Amino acid sequence: MVERLVPLTHSERYLPVGAEALEGVNPKEKIAVTVYLRRPPERPNLPDPDRVELTAQPIVSDEEFAAAYATNDADIDRVIEFAQQAGLNVVESSAIKRSIALEGTADKLQEAFGVRLQRYRRGSEIFRGRSGPVNVPEQLADIVEAVFGLDDRRVGAPQLRRSRRVAAAIGLPTARASGLPANTYLPPTVAQMYRFPPGTDGAGQRVAILNFNDPDSHGGYAVDALKVYFQQVLGLPLPVITDVVVHGQGNDPGTDDGSDPFDTSGEVILTSKWWEAAPLKPRS
Repeated sequence: MVERLVPLTHSERYLPVGAEALEGVNPKEKIAVTVYLRRPPERPNLPDPDRVELTAQPIVSDEEFAAAYATNDADIDRVIEFAQQAGLNVVESSAIKRSIALEGTADKLQEAFGVRLQRYRRGSEIFRGRSGPVNVPEQLADIVEAVFGLDDRRVGAPQLRRSRRVAAAIGLPTARASGLPANTYLPPTVAQMYRFPPGTDGAGQRVAILNFNDPDSHGGYAVDALKVYFQQVLGLPLPVITDVVVHGQGNDPGTDDGSDPFDTSGEVILTSKWWEAAPLKPRS
């Protein structure tokens, strides 16, 4: 008996303007997806950072967090049973992450989730896409919240935009923690909140920061700007930074003054300031 499929709420996808349909997806193409599960209704919501003072929240262990917020094992078992019946491989399941990683061929995934996958071109990008909702068996509709990975269109985009006027008005902050808006903290303060051991220097550890530059615009970090932030704002030495270019122009900082609306430099340096100032600083 074929189970009735129903659409997942908020799972609709629409093709971007200007997308040109190409060939269908190879039915034997291997695709990895992640199924995200609900928070059990009997368990509490996570604290809303806009409504509570984070420093006033008690520090909980991994075990305590899992007991309070993880999904039910029974829900995981029901989704795994569905996946196996659909001919999909279960790669990983995690109650605390409320997710199940699956892998299967395109034809089996399309049948399992009631979608049609196709190749599209938009500008210089060729991607696997879909339109409409993702579908699941009716018995799983109240368990599964989302299915990620069926399409691989580019979704990352810089969020930080500066106009000339705003950029001219913004300077590097001179205060360390005073004068910041509520629930806004510099990295060393966050380290204290999470009780990182003092003196941790991250020896033997590395942190990777991914940047997706627009091919026709600038994006990157300036070492001098990071040096000012670390030395004058945080009072920390500048970490060792190693560029690894996977594709594209690599580190190519722009002026970040608002003259180029596609310049991602502001977002790149913002991310770099956070992660490289964390207690586990990267070493080459």
